[in-house]
Amino acid sequence: MAIRKLLPGVEIVIDGEDISFRCDGETIEDMEFTWDDFEDPVLLGEVSEELAEYVDEEESSVDNPAASIKRLLKKLVRDNISDGEEEDFDPDDDDDDDDDDNSSADDGDDDEDYDY
Repeated sequence: MAIRKLLPGVEIVIDGEDISFRCDGETIEDMEFTWDDFEDPVLLGEVSEELAEYVDEEESSVDNPAASIKRLLKKLVRDNISDGEEEDFDPDDDDDDDDDDNSSADDGDDDEDYDY
C-alpha cells in the first residue's frame, strides 16, 4: 500500500488497483476508486474539485488546488504507481523524470565528441 501526499491535508492511498483518499489521516467517505475510474476526465475533474475542499489552505501555497490535484492525479494514472513507498508530490514538478539519464544525443559534430 502506497500513501502519497497530494497537497497539505490531502493524501492518496494506493492499494493495488484500489485508490482512496485521506484528510488529516482519516479516510474520506465515498471517495474510493480504481485506476480505470480515473480514465474518465469528467470524474477526474469532480474528484479534484471535491478534494480541493480538504486542502489545508494555511499550509498550501498553491493558488488553484483543484487544478493541481487534477494534474497530479493525471500523472499518477499515467505512471500507474503503486510501489508501496511513501512520497510527497511537488505540485510544481511537471517533468516525468525521463531526462535524468546522463546519455548525450549525437549532434552530428564529431569534433566535440572526443577528447584530443
